[in-house]
Amino acid sequence: MYQIFFLTAMLAFACALPAAEEGSTGADPIELPDVVVTGKKLNPLAIPVKTTVVTAEEIKAKGAQTVDEAVKDVAGLYVTGSNVKGRKVSQIRGSDANSTKVIIDGVMINGGGDARIDLSIIPTDNIEKIEIFKGPVPVIYGSNAPGGVIFITTKNASGKLSGSVGLARGSWGSEIYSASLAGSTENVSYYLGAKMSSTDGYDDNPNNIGGFKSHTAEDAHYLNGKLKWDINPEASLTVFGSYSETTRQLPNRYNATTRVGYPGGGSTLTMQNNYFGGGATGGGPTYDWGYDPIKESYLGSVYNQKLNENNDISLKLYRSELNSLLTTSGFQRIDWSGNTTGYELQHTIRIGNANTATWGYTEERRRFEEQTPLPPGTSPVTYASGDYNYTAKSYYLQDVWNVTRQLSMSLGFRHNEVEDHVAVKNVTWTRPANKEQKGVYSSDDPVLALNFRPIESIALRASIGKSFRAPTAMERSAPALTPLNSGGTIIPYFGATVVPEVGLNREVGVEASTDFGLRFGLTGFNRRITNMIKGAGGGGGHTQYFNIPEVEMVGYEAEFSQTIGESIRAFANYSYTNAYDTAMKLQVADIPLRKFSYGVNYTGSGFTAHVNVNYVGPVRSMYSQGSGNASSDGNYTNVVNGVATYFGTQNLPSYHVVDLKVNKTVGNNDYYVKVLNLFNQQYYTAAFLVAPGRYAEVGVTFKF
Repeated sequence: MYQIFFLTAMLAFACALPAAEEGSTGADPIELPDVVVTGKKLNPLAIPVKTTVVTAEEIKAKGAQTVDEAVKDVAGLYVTGSNVKGRKVSQIRGSDANSTKVIIDGVMINGGGDARIDLSIIPTDNIEKIEIFKGPVPVIYGSNAPGGVIFITTKNASGKLSGSVGLARGSWGSEIYSASLAGSTENVSYYLGAKMSSTDGYDDNPNNIGGFKSHTAEDAHYLNGKLKWDINPEASLTVFGSYSETTRQLPNRYNATTRVGYPGGGSTLTMQNNYFGGGATGGGPTYDWGYDPIKESYLGSVYNQKLNENNDISLKLYRSELNSLLTTSGFQRIDWSGNTTGYELQHTIRIGNANTATWGYTEERRRFEEQTPLPPGTSPVTYASGDYNYTAKSYYLQDVWNVTRQLSMSLGFRHNEVEDHVAVKNVTWTRPANKEQKGVYSSDDPVLALNFRPIESIALRASIGKSFRAPTAMERSAPALTPLNSGGTIIPYFGATVVPEVGLNREVGVEASTDFGLRFGLTGFNRRITNMIKGAGGGGGHTQYFNIPEVEMVGYEAEFSQTIGESIRAFANYSYTNAYDTAMKLQVADIPLRKFSYGVNYTGSGFTAHVNVNYVGPVRSMYSQGSGNASSDGNYTNVVNGVATYFGTQNLPSYHVVDLKVNKTVGNNDYYVKVLNLFNQQYYTAAFLVAPGRYAEVGVTFKF
């Protein structure tokens, strides 16, 4: 009932506004500082929050083929592939990857049963920019992502017919083929893209332990497109979509003497711990994991209507799907199928030149199904299955106000209502006894951001915001109903259900620029997560989930750039993230305390060169089926006086990696050479997981 009242009140308010004259507030137009960047279609006045933007030009300079490569050197963001499912996921400022929301042109990407989005299956060819919100997120993007938001905007077409064809060859038998076509008529513009890539893969067993062959081959196909129809000067309709299909072998893991079998818990909705290790199900440990295949797609449409000079309205419809079959050397499999559908109605109201209000209402539904085969000979059924449904409704109001020429402010509020339900069938684990779980909860999340520019060259920022994260399908499926006895370690946290995490994000920062080309930024952050969801094995052999009282993450990020003449730009960033797990009494797994990047760009006479150095500090890495931050896989049982003794935990040393990309434009054609890990640095990206060695690639793009 109150949703209807809210919408009615806002519509009545909007209808009263057209009588107000533009500029009636008495304020002159104000240009916000460069550090304030966000999607202007969503809000005519930029929202004064710190946003890291990776542009199409930067993506090209890096030679990034997928989103994980494009964002890996962003301060405060760590791309990890430590979990054995082989995905490249993003952990922002210490939060788990299931707390990061990934949005493409307004479409929420489906993350499957554990809600972790694989950035390595999202190609960059059609991306215009990537915006990363690491602190308090504006409410127009949702408040259900305590970790942050990665917002991807794809390219629009304009002008006459144009296109490109790309060819590339690289190390390990790698081949890449791409094509695009774009153009516009009087009222219609379109962009179409296609890409194919294949590789034999790098050597995951460089020491030839046991004589096992490498298992890293991959074959991928992508299609994407966007069509915009300008119905009239006041209305437009945009339809966009993407489809990808990837077959991927996941690298095996090796210690000094042997190939290491896959570990236990945190793996599936429907199966007990050690399902893949063979200890609980028979059949022995498994190796040679792979996806055959992963299919990801999304489809969306946005209708924009300009009601008058002060009012815009838009309606967005979307659907995303994720289907994957994870195979192993044994009978064990995971068959995942999920989709997300939703709509959003948004109204933007301009109140003079200095104030803009945006309100909206959104509904989103998620469906997820999982099947895992039972051991051979199990009767009368051969599969365990799980089914998860999620429904969320929310409304929001955000006001952006240029208070003075120096001060801008954004105040937002979002109310969320969520219901979810999960049921598992034909499982062999015994606890909890009830294989059906339900959740109903709501949240009220305000966000405040301020940006003050005392002089033209300096901007001061501060923001604070509340957020929440609902349990994933796996977390919802198995609450710890009683204190767990995990190998003799009593875990005192339990409850009838797993409740959502609640986050409080705080951020302060300063940006400065000089007349001689130096730009500098410093950001400090504090993130406090209440009721953080964790998991541990015990009682029936299945990972069970519970809420711990509090986890706090603090740190800072520094960013520099220096322009030298018209051709050279040097850059560097440094981040310190202290993410302390109070239950473990350890830094969160797979999050280094320190990381930094530095490099130089050169541009001149059709020639560009980009050199980038990435440093990742020492890290405690988990050989895990979930991730070290969310699922224990032996963590709690094997921590003694703050030291993790679980076999799957390794303390990895720091490493430097140098990447190089050189590009030459001749006429309408671009020729390039790219070398990743230029000096063939030998290191481990995760526990028992050797990193790829040097990779070289040459390519050409023909444009017409």
